[in-house]
Amino acid sequence: MSRPSHLGYILAEVLQAEYPKAKGLPVVSTKIVNRARAHHRLQLEECNGDLREARGGYDSWRDWLTNATEAAEVHIRQLVSEVDEELRVEFGHDPRGNTVKLFLPSGRYNSWGGTEEGWRVEI
Repeated sequence: MSRPSHLGYILAEVLQAEYPKAKGLPVVSTKIVNRARAHHRLQLEECNGDLREARGGYDSWRDWLTNATEAAEVHIRQLVSEVDEELRVEFGHDPRGNTVKLFLPSGRYNSWGGTEEGWRVEI
C-alpha cells in the first residue's frame, strides 16, 4: 500500500470537497500523483529523446515510449475511476506544464486557463 504523500493529501482535500462520500482518498490521490509524475517523465523523454540509443534505436524507443505512455494513462484512468466513474481526466503531452488534468464537477480549477483547463495534478 502506498503511503500518502504531501501532494497526495493536497489532491485528496480537493477531491474530498467534490466527493464527500469517497473513501481512501489520500492513498488513491497519492497513487494518481505518482502516476502523473511518471506520465510527465515520459512526455519529457518524448521531447528530449535521451534514451533512444539505450532503447536500441528510434523504432524500439518509439515502441517502448508508446506502450509506457498508454500503460500510464490506463492506470491513471483506473485510479481516477476509483474516486468516481464520471470524473473526467485529460492527458497533455507538453512537459513544460502538467500533463494530467482532472475536470471536477464544480468546475473548480487551479490554472490560468480557468474551468476549461481543469485541475492540474501537481507533481
